[in-house]
Amino acid sequence: MFRLATERGCLACHALEAGPRRSDGLPPIAPAWVEIAKRYRDDPAASERLTRTVMGGSNAAARHWAGKVGEANMPPNASVVSEREARALVNWILVLVP
Repeated sequence: MFRLATERGCLACHALEAGPRRSDGLPPIAPAWVEIAKRYRDDPAASERLTRTVMGGSNAAARHWAGKVGEANMPPNASVVSEREARALVNWILVLVP
């Protein structure tokens, strides 16, 4: 899955694990996948919700990651990833943390 994430450009904004602030002092562009897994591990609707987010994008103004990541919207990714691929990536992310 990491290879697919790399090929689809996910690593331009996301990382596997949370790291320090960027060299310019700003927070990361997007949450690390381990942090996403932690946040959604008890949410039975997480797979569906996050697949929709990957496909359709997100609104930074409504984000619950305030102060932890930058304020850029996640763009829709339907042009670079199929729904099947998005769901597989999301399900992989969700099991990164037991």
